[in-house]
Amino acid sequence: MAAPAPQQGQGQKVMVAVDESECSRHALEWALRNLAATLAPPLLLLTVQPLVPLGYVSAASFGAPLGTVPPVAPELIKSMQEQQRELTQALLDKAKAICAEHGVSVETIVEVGDPKEM
Repeated sequence: MAAPAPQQGQGQKVMVAVDESECSRHALEWALRNLAATLAPPLLLLTVQPLVPLGYVSAASFGAPLGTVPPVAPELIKSMQEQQRELTQALLDKAKAICAEHGVSVETIVEVGDPKEM
């Protein structure tokens, strides 16, 4: 059985997951070209901000005696988290600009974690 068509003034809620890949950009552009007429504003843009890779920080202690890994400086963790936020914001800004070119309003959702598990 086919889903009922949206009534006048109603539309479909659409979410597009975005990341730095070309496939993601193509998916966003496809949605804007093919679904714009049936969208219930705003279009939802979802991105997943990866966790700060503390494994790289621990690798800096390579060569230290076993069991003597020095603690990670809180300033370093804060700096890495801020860099992740800036990269995520830049990605969303690009996606919002593409949507603006199509005259589509957006709402953004940012999750933090492993993208393949979201």
